Amino acid sequence: HYYIPQYSGIFRTYCNLFFTKISDFSFMKIRINSLDGNLSMNQLVVRSLLINSILLNMVQVAAISFINDSMVYFYVDLFFESIQYLFVFISIILIMFSKERKGLHDLIAKTEVIYS
Repeated sequence: HYYIPQYSGIFRTYCNLFFTKISDFSFMKIRINSLDGNLSMNQLVVRSLLINSILLNMVQVAAISFINDSMVYFYVDLFFESIQYLFVFISIILIMFSKERKGLHDLIAKTEVIYS
């Protein structure tokens, strides 16, 4: 399956199981593949961080943690929420109308969804 040279033992077994489960949605008959054929952990992590807005939320928490003024907090929070909605909207438009049917997260992570 997926070779992870820097990990060993139980953790490596867990990572291989995690890769198999996260990249194979057999109940939906789809798979996530890399464009070059070798799906890596980095690609899955980047894809997951983008799909779930975790990366943007981490930046948002870091930015908001230093704000004391409530109005500045409101505008910074509104800015990051707008970016999240824009990301989702662009992904939906790309999936619906592009020839490759890839979302923004697939383009950034260099992955593709294959129907099996």
